[in-house]
Amino acid sequence: MLSNNFCQKTVTTTLNGKKIIVSGCRGYVASSFLNGLTVYPFDEIQDSDATVFIHLGAKIAPSTSDMFQQNFLTDSAVTDFCAKNGISLIYASSNNIYSCKTDCVETDDFPRASDYYALSKITGEQICFLNKDLSATILRIGDVFGKDQRHGNLFHAIQEKIEKKSPLALYGDGQKIRNYIYIKELVEIIKFFVLNANLFSHRVYNVCFSTPYSVKDIISFLSAKTGLDIEEIAGSSSIDIRTMRNDALISSGYQFKYTMETALEDYLHDIG
Repeated sequence: MLSNNFCQKTVTTTLNGKKIIVSGCRGYVASSFLNGLTVYPFDEIQDSDATVFIHLGAKIAPSTSDMFQQNFLTDSAVTDFCAKNGISLIYASSNNIYSCKTDCVETDDFPRASDYYALSKITGEQICFLNKDLSATILRIGDVFGKDQRHGNLFHAIQEKIEKKSPLALYGDGQKIRNYIYIKELVEIIKFFVLNANLFSHRVYNVCFSTPYSVKDIISFLSAKTGLDIEEIAGSSSIDIRTMRNDALISSGYQFKYTMETALEDYLHDIG
């Protein structure tokens, strides 16, 4: 059984005639996906006839054993519900499952947990894999950015500085390197997998732009586009590199709408 608290954060909607369930509806990704769609409260019995379940709901902080247990129990209940009712599952995993290395690919890199959140995502993936009655697609989502993002300090701080027309802060050497994904692109990617769920069962996809960016790259790009100065703030530096390849996503037939550069430009336009 799915918990009452979980069900309260889960809704149903339709996309191209498909009835779909979306968990984590109050979160940034889910609310962006649902923007413009008509949503209805989720009922575990009445909505057992849905076609696809997009599982975006998860506890992300604080990273504790209690958080891991809650995510484990929720993922187990969701996968059981989908398997029992023949509903295809799109499971939102994370780039956090990869250790600090470059060019991680879905098949060659063994996931490693650096915290309880990463461990919960690795475990959630395994729950999907081991349930033989379940049709699941796993999306390992890169660092997400977009207007009004609530989670993640980098782009929240960037938006605040741009709106105030203040210098953009660069802490340390800015060499944290990631593959990012723009929220508008991510929404389109999720829609693509919803509409083609039967084609991509039991597969894993890194969801990100092809080109990795450092924090310094991003700040420098936005400074050049806005004319805002960069305020360099001294701080300790450490190696923090986690990059992914998105070859499998490209091979799936999905056509990207943005590059990292055009996404940053659109992000600036949205901020105004």
